[in-house]
Amino acid sequence: MMSWDIFLQAHEDGGVGYFPLSIFFESFGTAITYSKIEGNGCCIVLEYHNPDAEKYNIVPISSAEIDIEIELIDNIQMLSAFSVNRPPGHDDFWQGLCNILKVTSSALFWGGDGNCLAVGREETIKHLPESMIEALGAPTVVSNYQDIFRMIRS
Repeated sequence: MMSWDIFLQAHEDGGVGYFPLSIFFESFGTAITYSKIEGNGCCIVLEYHNPDAEKYNIVPISSAEIDIEIELIDNIQMLSAFSVNRPPGHDDFWQGLCNILKVTSSALFWGGDGNCLAVGREETIKHLPESMIEALGAPTVVSNYQDIFRMIRS
């Protein structure tokens, strides 16, 4: 299987931005089957059941293990970025990412030729580093996971 990575980064005024770890937990909800916070690190496992696994001869559960570096800012656990190697194909995973994009100044991106930079709000664009836009192309504002899927397939 070919490896593919996606990245989510928060930005503020062209630099590093942060958002509460609680937003991550709210966005992925019941898919979180394991989480451990130790020091400034957090390991989270997401699992999604594939209802058509037997029908299509695919694995019954898609999962992702995500390691996040945490910073304590004003006594709140915050994160600035995370990546996912071989992201699950489950719609709920992608909607969870979209939920984060819609409430933070974050960008989702992946390797590719153009149209691989997504944001959830128009106002996020002004916070992105110029070098990011130069490297990945103009960001696309997405409102749901289908918008992200269309970008990936384009």
